[in-house]
Amino acid sequence: MARYCENCGAELSENAKFCSNCGVSVTGTANDDGAGAAAENGSFTSSDAVKIAGTVAGVAAGASLLRWLTRPRRPRHPGPGPMGGPGGPGGPHGGRF
Repeated sequence: MARYCENCGAELSENAKFCSNCGVSVTGTANDDGAGAAAENGSFTSSDAVKIAGTVAGVAAGASLLRWLTRPRRPRHPGPGPMGGPGGPGGPHGGRF
């Protein structure tokens, strides 16, 4: 006789203690109709909370990365060129300072 997870409805193996699909403990709580009992009564499980927290964290990280990639950039100071800047070999002091 087939057993099904009450949380997600996935089929369970004979000696399973946890659902291989959603990770919920299934010892002594199997459902033979294939429809998850949690989905029927609208209960909220800790695995749902973990999924939501992960999604929120991922969206926040993605938004932060997108903001960083699209930030306005200030032009860089060119710095000394191939002949050097002031005080370099091509500078106004001829490299003496």
